[in-house]
Amino acid sequence: MGYRLLRQWLARPLIDHQAIRDRQSCVLLIKELMHGPFEKFKRIEEALNEQIPDLQRILTRIHYLRCSAKDLCRLLSVTLVLVDYAIAASHELQKYNGASLNAKPHITHLLSCIANAKEVTRFAISDIHPQWSTNAKSLVSFFQTPTAQMQQHMFKKEQITNALQTHLNDLLSSTLSHIDYVKDYVVCGDTSYLIQLKNEDLDSVPESWIKMNGTKQVSRFHTPFIRQLIPEMEECQEQLENASKLAFVQFQKAIGQHYFLFHDCFAAVAELDCLMALARLCPDPGLVMPMTCDTMTMSLVQSRHPMIDALEKEQGRLGAIPNDIFMSPDTKSMLITGPNMGGKSSLVKQIALLSILHQIGSPIPAHSAVMPVFDSIFILSGASDAILKGQSTFMKELTTTKHIMDQATCHSLVILDELGRGTCTIDGTAIAYAVLKHFITDIGAMTLFVSHYPFLTTLQNELSYPEQLRIYHMGYIELPAENRFSSRPTIVFTHKLEPGLCTVSHALHVASMADIPGSIIDHAKNIISN
Repeated sequence: MGYRLLRQWLARPLIDHQAIRDRQSCVLLIKELMHGPFEKFKRIEEALNEQIPDLQRILTRIHYLRCSAKDLCRLLSVTLVLVDYAIAASHELQKYNGASLNAKPHITHLLSCIANAKEVTRFAISDIHPQWSTNAKSLVSFFQTPTAQMQQHMFKKEQITNALQTHLNDLLSSTLSHIDYVKDYVVCGDTSYLIQLKNEDLDSVPESWIKMNGTKQVSRFHTPFIRQLIPEMEECQEQLENASKLAFVQFQKAIGQHYFLFHDCFAAVAELDCLMALARLCPDPGLVMPMTCDTMTMSLVQSRHPMIDALEKEQGRLGAIPNDIFMSPDTKSMLITGPNMGGKSSLVKQIALLSILHQIGSPIPAHSAVMPVFDSIFILSGASDAILKGQSTFMKELTTTKHIMDQATCHSLVILDELGRGTCTIDGTAIAYAVLKHFITDIGAMTLFVSHYPFLTTLQNELSYPEQLRIYHMGYIELPAENRFSSRPTIVFTHKLEPGLCTVSHALHVASMADIPGSIIDHAKNIISN
């Protein structure tokens, strides 16, 4: 139910410190309610975990008079269940006196928004026939009490039906009195009110009867009287169906008059669903609720990439490799070097993902966490050309960099992954150097800069405070060659963030992993050596 709202939270995280703390309190409160002696909250969770329809989308269809009777019936029935649970849960919540009392008013407000739909929902359901949801056929039987116009057409249809039955009874007592197997009319395909006779009894059929269809054994007829009443019956049925459709449109309009009441109700249901989804994560011992810091301070102890961690645990492994990250207002920039495939890009994206999760009020995979609040997150990671705009890959990369420069503030998180790699080494190094210095000295954003250019470390000498830029690399272990016939060492990536510069990229090792022929790799190694 809350998947759409959760996507909105992820796309637009909170940027107000108190709003983040309030949502975290709501998550922690719901965690206590879900794992404590509060049965009604557990009932709400169970109801939301079932395959309930998209209530907000159905409400929109009702507003535009395009809803089906089946969806409308489901909306009302599900809403009534949620309303009853919300009222009971609201009474339970009054007894709560735990550590998250500051979130109690907001949860109470959500429950009251759901409960407010009680009277309208009950009144609307009372207009629907109780058996319709299980035996849904047409709108004619949808209403408990048909409208006056529907009743008029129903009465006329009943008169025609009685006349046809009386006609059959007269035939059974006169023309068909000697045929004992004819008991009632039969229906064949779209043709109804047929009199079916065996072909051996066709001598008894008057000449005025009209044969409609038949088989080798039987023939089916209409009498002139039936032929006269059938068009009236069809016309009456069509008028009845039109009257039913008109009544259903009016029924949608009546519900649509309470659009904002239902909108608030379903918005509260969606928010509860999202909060419960986040609360279900809290008991995990590998997750922690981050502390929101008023300054640009980040302290992540044993933090892990949330996606890699989840995938690894699904496969029965220990999870992602943890890393410690410390940044402060005085050390807001980090230059990360290291070998190819060492995990540089994964690390900086991990920090971005953890920041987003923190600002939607979610626990994160870490031992402990203190995190700042970013007003925006900018990532430059790879690029592709824009042929229709006449932009090369490098041009597109620099255009994106210019956009980040224009939009970033001192409260932004900026991630630049290998800026300058799309041109020659000298030009690329110069551009990367100048851009990194601009973000540190002029913008002051928290900057994570991934690069293979060792020259960038000399930037520390130009800064007023060298600690403004800290230099790290992704660790690795270099093992000796596997046998005496190979001169290539084996590289083992530790995926651990370590202080200091790494001056080698070990690209030849990656080439070996990609199954580039050994002769080519050896030739490349000789070129490097010479």
